[in-house]
Amino acid sequence: MNDNIYDLFAVVLHTGTLNGGHYTAIAKNKKTWYEFNDDKVFKLNRHERHRIVSNHAYILFYQKRGIDFDNIDDYNLIRNTLNN
Repeated sequence: MNDNIYDLFAVVLHTGTLNGGHYTAIAKNKKTWYEFNDDKVFKLNRHERHRIVSNHAYILFYQKRGIDFDNIDDYNLIRNTLNN
């Protein structure tokens, strides 16, 4: 069994040019994806999920599967879990 499985939970997107542009973010909370654009937050519908990873994706964030981050109080425990 492969213990190194990661799930995408957030993406930073960039539109524009190298000299200027605009950054937005899309992140998952529980099972729902949200888009963050300046002071606005939008819930993504299923038909909009193609926007999560696109040619505008700049930074992708992954979480190792099998770690219950909601119930970990000690960062040493996280480090030890990731090093196993």
